[in-house]
Amino acid sequence: MVKQQSVSQMKARLSELRKTNQRQSELVLELAEAIQSGQGARSLAAAFSDEAERWDVLEQVARAAMDCGRARPTRGEEESLAATLVKQLAARFPESNRVKLLQGELFEAQGDWAGATQLYDELLTETPNHAAATKRKAVIFKSRGDIPKAISVLAAYVQQAMADYEAWVELSELYLSRGDFQRAAFCFEELILSNPLSPVYHIRYAETLYTMGSLENLQLARKHYANACKIQPDDARSLLGLYMTCSALNSEKFIKQRTPINEELEAFAVSRLKQLYSKQASAPQLECLNETFSKMALTTSS
Repeated sequence: MVKQQSVSQMKARLSELRKTNQRQSELVLELAEAIQSGQGARSLAAAFSDEAERWDVLEQVARAAMDCGRARPTRGEEESLAATLVKQLAARFPESNRVKLLQGELFEAQGDWAGATQLYDELLTETPNHAAATKRKAVIFKSRGDIPKAISVLAAYVQQAMADYEAWVELSELYLSRGDFQRAAFCFEELILSNPLSPVYHIRYAETLYTMGSLENLQLARKHYANACKIQPDDARSLLGLYMTCSALNSEKFIKQRTPINEELEAFAVSRLKQLYSKQASAPQLECLNETFSKMALTTSS
């Protein structure tokens, strides 16, 4: 498909991928190689006459090369494609933090954790709140299995960058991986405050609360599952979560705290789930679903 396009069309396609933040690394490499070959250029940089476009393309292709395992030299190469492109960018922009960050990512792709960490530390010395460098450091610690250090880096960072929702999400995942549900719940609370109309945040918060148990946590989980259902009515995950939470609250353990609203919400969740699956499921599948609800109801009441 790429071979059938003109050089100008392929350049336009690369530009479109950059503007829309689409990674598509294999396609990027294929386009870059076809452009260089189509113009008979001795290097990828030489295939682009517009200087601004040239350096953007080199950065784009360097990242694609890292994604596709070309951070290290392959057979017959003295230097990897990614390393060659990063070196060209560094020569043109020796003081650029953006290029330094790319160099750090190259070190990571090559397995040079110490080199990457040192470079990110240098960036953070110059720019203490450098978001990308901080996140890359956390990724390194996580990749090496040092979750406490990854948590420490991100926890300190979000105190300075409260609006970095991506960092809050990653921090919540790290806490969950260690079974620290209380701190993970706090992360989801921050995320809900930042975007109260995101059903995902309500669901993740509710799932964490459900896992923690206790009457108070289950009641709060029910509230957030219900919020998620309100925002996205046909979401099976939130409906099932609502049903499971209401069932837990209807168990013998909490018999003194049973309320009509809980039974109503449980019935609502079952009804919506049956409606949802009846549109796609076969008759045997629906029968299996009904049997599952019946068994769960018996288990809860026993």
